[in-house]
Amino acid sequence: MTLQCWGRPEVTCGLDLFNHLTRLRLGLSHLSEHLYTHNIIDSLLCNNCGLENESTAHYLLRCPLYTTERDVFLSDLLNVLDGDYIRNLRDNDIVNLFLYGNSEFPHQSNLLLNKMAQTYIMDSKRFQGRAYH
Repeated sequence: MTLQCWGRPEVTCGLDLFNHLTRLRLGLSHLSEHLYTHNIIDSLLCNNCGLENESTAHYLLRCPLYTTERDVFLSDLLNVLDGDYIRNLRDNDIVNLFLYGNSEFPHQSNLLLNKMAQTYIMDSKRFQGRAYH
């Protein structure tokens, strides 16, 4: 199934992209931390780098495999939000912006944050080829 993305008829994406963001929000993705929490695997370590537990924060902010995608995401974030605001955020705050936006921001800013989150997920290819169904 293909849906119009971000209110733009020229941009379409599969339903899987929306599912991945939803699964990250619910803690039901294929990240090691989520699988471990549900007793599906026996290790929290990131299978890509092995440096730390593969949490949403690790996937988004620290895994060396996604440096390029992260740089684009953080650069785009600076275009949407004030740099001083971003520099004062803790990792957990950035993850929450990634997953949910911020109810105090204008609607347009939250739409951009959602688009950036979906772009990061798509460009990272972290969940590509993963069977969820």
